[in-house]
Amino acid sequence: MDLNRLAARPEKTSSMSFLVEILLGFALITAVNVMWFRANLGFADISPHPYWIVVLLLSSRYGFQAGLFSGIISAALAVGLSIIGRQGTTIYELWKMLLGEPLLFIAVGCILGEIAQTIKSRYEALLGEHEELQEMFEKLRERYDALVKAKQEVDTRILSQEQTLTTMHETAQALRSLSEAELYPAALDMVAKFLGAEASSIYAFDAGRLKFKASHGELDNRQRPQDLLPDEGLMGRAFSSGHVASANVLLEMYEKGVLPDADTLIAAPLLTSGNKVLGVLNIEKLPFLKFNSQTIRMAEVFSGWCADALENALLYTDTKSKTINDDITGAYTLSYMNARLLEECARARRYKTDLAMIVLDILGYVAYSEQEQREILTALSKALKTLLRNIDLLFSGDVPGRYIILMPNTPLVGAKVVGGKIVQLVGDMGSVVASAEGALPVGMGVSAFGDSSNTPELILETALADLAVKQG
Repeated sequence: MDLNRLAARPEKTSSMSFLVEILLGFALITAVNVMWFRANLGFADISPHPYWIVVLLLSSRYGFQAGLFSGIISAALAVGLSIIGRQGTTIYELWKMLLGEPLLFIAVGCILGEIAQTIKSRYEALLGEHEELQEMFEKLRERYDALVKAKQEVDTRILSQEQTLTTMHETAQALRSLSEAELYPAALDMVAKFLGAEASSIYAFDAGRLKFKASHGELDNRQRPQDLLPDEGLMGRAFSSGHVASANVLLEMYEKGVLPDADTLIAAPLLTSGNKVLGVLNIEKLPFLKFNSQTIRMAEVFSGWCADALENALLYTDTKSKTINDDITGAYTLSYMNARLLEECARARRYKTDLAMIVLDILGYVAYSEQEQREILTALSKALKTLLRNIDLLFSGDVPGRYIILMPNTPLVGAKVVGGKIVQLVGDMGSVVASAEGALPVGMGVSAFGDSSNTPELILETALADLAVKQG
């Protein structure tokens, strides 16, 4: 209990306690009466009577009993001392004396004591209610503090999860800029980082078999096979069904007479947006507490991101093998650009990713000699190799000296920065062209996939319009 509340509680005294105070009070007053006012015993002629001090103080402090006893004692003393001080007092005078102030002592002591007792009881009741409310308040405050701490923990956990999701998404987007050979180890590193996988591997479907491509960590009791039939073990289950298969289906496979690979905990198919299975992502070792339904769902999400990036890398490799319009720069044909731009716009719309286009125009290109044109294209090729990524695509334009760069996962601001650097690098190559006077003039137009430019035609038109404005 709080010490302040304990101090505030009125002190409970016994009947003997206030009787002692009553007797001491009257003894002191009687002693004063006998010693200094012997001629007026009982203070019969003094008003207000000194006995009122004891009656009023003790009845108001201790309540009804104290008021009753102090009233009776004061009345008895007043009458007794008055009789002693006045020898020969008649019965009539005694009765008149009793009906006066002595009787008033008793009446006032009882009434004032009862009032004080009522107030005291009410105060104690209110004090008890206050203590109950105080205890309730303390409990509510403890609950409130616990809720505040819980809220802080939840807020921290939500913030941590949001940051993790943001980081995972950024990592997944970065996969799209990698080649096929770079993609496999990068995807396994992502699985190890975000899912805590201690051992994992990737198999790609090629020539009717699942072929080993990359691994992270080592297995305890075996070597990973280099290729498998697409219907073998847990991997084959995931590949054939197009759904994640985990260790919880092993019993079902055993009952059907199939002996699955028990060293694989989770097998997630590399399923593209077109429902084509490119391979399987395997998680082979996990900490015990990490093997749960959430990890299985996240493995499915990661495999989808990996499949999307792998599809993009394979498409890039396939594009490289197509007919190239410009041997020096490696630019693809305009007809191929129209087909590829349609695919990239659909991809950007579906996955809500950025897509930018740069149109470069080497001004006065046709006026240069054939040798000078080759030197200019060589300078352009060097600039592009320095600044462009593997996933960026270069196409020949509809007029000589015009080139179009398609940049997936790149916002408009980033395209402007890259385009500006290309213009500067090509311009600096003016010294290798004999007929050039100073920097080579290069025009640049930029556009990006957005609300107003969300089709292949509009993106190209916007970039050409930007080029025309800057040249005009």
